[in-house]
Amino acid sequence: MDAAQVEFARARRSGAPLSLLSIDLDHFKTINDTWGHEAGDAVLQHFTRSTRALLREYDLFARMGGDEFVVLLPYTSSADAERTANRILSTARQQRVAIGNADIQYTISIGHSTVDDEYDLESLLRRADSALYKAKSAGRGCVACA
Repeated sequence: MDAAQVEFARARRSGAPLSLLSIDLDHFKTINDTWGHEAGDAVLQHFTRSTRALLREYDLFARMGGDEFVVLLPYTSSADAERTANRILSTARQQRVAIGNADIQYTISIGHSTVDDEYDLESLLRRADSALYKAKSAGRGCVACA
């Protein structure tokens, strides 16, 4: 959160765009309940590695808890955040995590928001989270914008 506050202040001073992705693994409890917590941990680690590989060096990627993640995208417009979110979504759809004799496939939902003059960091987080729930309500496995 400290690094996010710094990036938010920088965006405010410079007028550069700043976007935030809120990401949730769909039906993660089912993965844990079906294959066990070790499998759930393997899926989380796999998702983390594959997502980090898609981000720029200065993007901030963090686990907020459980199966919830955020990506802060400095110098990123709403349209570019949408493209990044769709790249992450597409990559996740193609992934399989081998656990014993099973290949676990998972999907994610993503909400995104971009700073405008009325936002503070907490508002940006709330708006991205609201968009995430819009994506989940639309059937999961998709991207929605606040």
